[in-house]
Amino acid sequence: MICYLIFSVLIAAAAFTVRRRSLLRLTGAAFYAVQAAFAVRIVAGGLYGETSAVWFAFDAAGTLFYCLLCIVSAFAFFHSKASLHDCDLRQTRTYAGLLMLLTTAIAGAYFASNLAVTWIFLEATTLCSAGIVYHRRTAQALEAAWKYVFVCSTGIAMAYLGILLLAAATDCESLDYATVAAAAPGGSALYLKTAFLLILCGYSCKAELFPLYTVGVDANFAAPAPASALISTGLVNAGFLALLRVYKLLAATEVFPWVKSVLLLVGVLSLVVGALFLRRTNNYKRFLSYSTVENMGIAAIGLGIGGIGVWAAVFHVVCHTLIKSSLFLQIDLCLLRAPKFPDWDADQGHHEFIYSFLPHTGSLNNSGVRSEAAKLNRPALAVPGVAAEAVSPLSLEAATVALTVVKKAEKEDCLVIRLVEQAGRNSQAVLTVPAGKRLVGTNLLEWTNDDVLTPEAGTVALTFRPYEIKTFKVV
Repeated sequence: MICYLIFSVLIAAAAFTVRRRSLLRLTGAAFYAVQAAFAVRIVAGGLYGETSAVWFAFDAAGTLFYCLLCIVSAFAFFHSKASLHDCDLRQTRTYAGLLMLLTTAIAGAYFASNLAVTWIFLEATTLCSAGIVYHRRTAQALEAAWKYVFVCSTGIAMAYLGILLLAAATDCESLDYATVAAAAPGGSALYLKTAFLLILCGYSCKAELFPLYTVGVDANFAAPAPASALISTGLVNAGFLALLRVYKLLAATEVFPWVKSVLLLVGVLSLVVGALFLRRTNNYKRFLSYSTVENMGIAAIGLGIGGIGVWAAVFHVVCHTLIKSSLFLQIDLCLLRAPKFPDWDADQGHHEFIYSFLPHTGSLNNSGVRSEAAKLNRPALAVPGVAAEAVSPLSLEAATVALTVVKKAEKEDCLVIRLVEQAGRNSQAVLTVPAGKRLVGTNLLEWTNDDVLTPEAGTVALTFRPYEIKTFKVV
């Protein structure tokens, strides 16, 4: 375990110093190769069920959540390209390094067999997560980062007091989970109850449970969507696993029925609060974050029921990890123009639009509706001037493909064109471009891709799938 931590931290440190984006991707590949090798070493290499360096143990729950962590974290890292497109190298490498350190800290919390070691690694996740939340350095990100640090530090301090009370109640010199569990039945009931309440409240900021659930919601909202996928699953699982181990620690004590009742109450409150805010929010990332609060409330209810409910809770958390991470990772693909992202001031104020009804016969493709709609949407504009020979910068020959946009690029001195297949079938088009120009493919946000087309004799042949949209820069 110590070797794993050293290698992971060294690679993460290297990510802070690279000078090219290609090297950063190689650093990421090396980091996740270490994660995969360590997972294989645990599962198939004989480490499962063993202890390491006194403070770590490779148990079933930790191994399961670690395998999920490797998958989610790798997808989050390599899926962050779109979110970091407009960031400079310094911001990008800081984000990447912090993401690696966060993954390492979460893994340490998963395998910690000591109350104090668990606390240390969970505290380390606070610093890494705050840096990720603030990576864009906006006012909203700064507010969310400071709130995260303050609330999590308060929660972690409460958990620390709970651990001290637990040690005092059991009179243990070692904070190893097994040692404390063996001594817990003889401890003071008042001390044990108070310790559990403090630990539960403290770790609720990580598990996104009532009462400190709000800090996770704000962090997921401000952080890039791929990082939110890791925070709302991997980090939440670390908080859940820490509570699960304290839960098992108290299983043989007289306060265990009371512990289950508290978890039932906290689970119901988290479920209700999450459901109420789900009905009120209209932001996709906040919606997913409150969904995490709701789902972790369900997991807490499973622990409160006990018995097979514990297995159900673990299974629910596993399913939540897979589904929630995939939803956060898809945000950049399907909601690039969602309200508040990437433009914080989007969709504000009053909007006006125009519409028209146009009855027609026959099919839509042969009705002329689309051309009339284009005229309604972009009416001809007459300006005073001197008549001269019109020269078009480009022309299109196509039966079912329309040139819908010709505009100046947002951040470059070049034209942006957009072509749309309108008939719902595979189509061909020939585009004539000015001499010396070429086409560079982009997405709807004008972020370039690897699609570069060089005209032959001034023309470019294009192939379209049904209703396909192609956007190019003319450079």
